[in-house]
Amino acid sequence: MGQAWDVIKYKGGKRVLLLAKSIDYDQGDAKFMVSQAARFPILIGVSLVVFIAILLLVLHKRATPPSYVSVALISLVVVVGGMVFAKLTQNAGWPWWIYYTVPAGITLLLPTLALRMSWPELWRYLILAFLSAPVIHAAFSFFLDWHDYMPFLHVLSLKSLIA
Repeated sequence: MGQAWDVIKYKGGKRVLLLAKSIDYDQGDAKFMVSQAARFPILIGVSLVVFIAILLLVLHKRATPPSYVSVALISLVVVVGGMVFAKLTQNAGWPWWIYYTVPAGITLLLPTLALRMSWPELWRYLILAFLSAPVIHAAFSFFLDWHDYMPFLHVLSLKSLIA
């Protein structure tokens, strides 16, 4: 059975990021530990790969496609920067409309302006970019019972359906 842990612990009035907390999961007879701190980089890594794939897919018909360096830099700012910003501001107790709206705005504006997307590219990008987050969340929730990515969107896990 999974057990949730807070990422931020208050110690002497100060916030301290806990990297050692872990979650137990029963998988039949086998137990495995997934560090709470390890989950976030895994989610970032998967999101980064998906986002780069979306950009390359949307822009593949260009006569001169953008450089891989520009795609990588934009992806790092949008995905890593956006997810770290959201996590830090959520843990700091900021309102939801800040920690969801700022990364969404960066996702919308930075790639479209920096890569000078045409209208057809823009529409393909917007559809894929904004559908990718719920799809990633659904996959992690269903297969691994991780509900951290979009906690307000509940997806049943395979484990809960089998049990």
